Amino acid sequence: MGTSLSVVSGASGEFSFARVPLGSRRLTVERLGYRRTSIEITVHPDGTDGVTVRLAPDPVGVAGIDVYGSAEIGLRPTEVTVGMRIATPLIQVPQSVQSVTEALIEDRQIQRLGDAVDHMAGVSSRPSGFNLYDVIVSRGFSMTNSRNYFRNGTKFLNFTFPGMNTLERVEVLKGPASVLYGSLEPGGVVNLVTKKPQAARSQEVALRVGSDGTRQPRVDLTGPIDSEARLRYRLNALFDDSESFRDQVRTERIHVVPHLAWDLSPRTSVTFEIEWLDDDRTFDPGLVAPSQPAPGWYRDLVGPQVHRAPVAPTDCGGDAGLAPSYRLASGTLPGVVRRGLPGSGH
Repeated sequence: MGTSLSVVSGASGEFSFARVPLGSRRLTVERLGYRRTSIEITVHPDGTDGVTVRLAPDPVGVAGIDVYGSAEIGLRPTEVTVGMRIATPLIQVPQSVQSVTEALIEDRQIQRLGDAVDHMAGVSSRPSGFNLYDVIVSRGFSMTNSRNYFRNGTKFLNFTFPGMNTLERVEVLKGPASVLYGSLEPGGVVNLVTKKPQAARSQEVALRVGSDGTRQPRVDLTGPIDSEARLRYRLNALFDDSESFRDQVRTERIHVVPHLAWDLSPRTSVTFEIEWLDDDRTFDPGLVAPSQPAPGWYRDLVGPQVHRAPVAPTDCGGDAGLAPSYRLASGTLPGVVRRGLPGSGH
């Protein structure tokens, strides 16, 4: 009377209740695939009453089952190419490899390679001394820009900030197994896997704006060229126009990466990829530029000119100044402006 108790039967179908109030009670038994059955019972003071309930099958009356799940959104990497040099399921790679996928890059709005590797255990990053590129550190070793970086399995010189909008994933092979790739620092290797042309047509146009005058329009276009999708294209383009929290520091960057994929046979495909990068940014060592320079100091290290230090010439005297900006285009590297003081003979 006004009391509700429930219990789950064991594997053999037996069940028992404890501390049931005395008197007449209704017992209801139900099981998936059987009809619900209710009977009247009387509970006596000795509490030893037993009852047998038989359930009739009812396959049509099966109660509804709710199934919940989530779609695969690509945050967890499933395959890598670094370590085995071919696309291999990550679980089958014997080396220590970690990967950051395109989905994670998009979700976290990662703009620099250093921000991507910061998600990996044992891998960190720090900016270079002149705001030119990120220095990746793995297992305590700083990766050399001329030896430890690969793009689609091919070694390349990494003396700039790779365009994260062009990458499908970032892979890092950690530890001494990296010596399989030749003469390099033993901390590991970084492999940048670029986006490939797709058979499904897709067009994406985006604009990113932010503080310090940041404006970054970009496009990502891909799709088939012929009706059978044997010939496919992809075009990634980005324009970055941004300033800094420091005066006179500015970045203007144009990055265009066209792709063309051609399936010669069901088992043979050829991909052509061209990367064009024009990165014009302030050569910024991050030093203080005092408005009233002391003797021997540069007045402006980040401005449009390089000022000579007013020091007396000596036998080993000289004036070495770093160029205030650099342009990385067609493979050129940042230069160093050196000027000798009058009468120094250098």
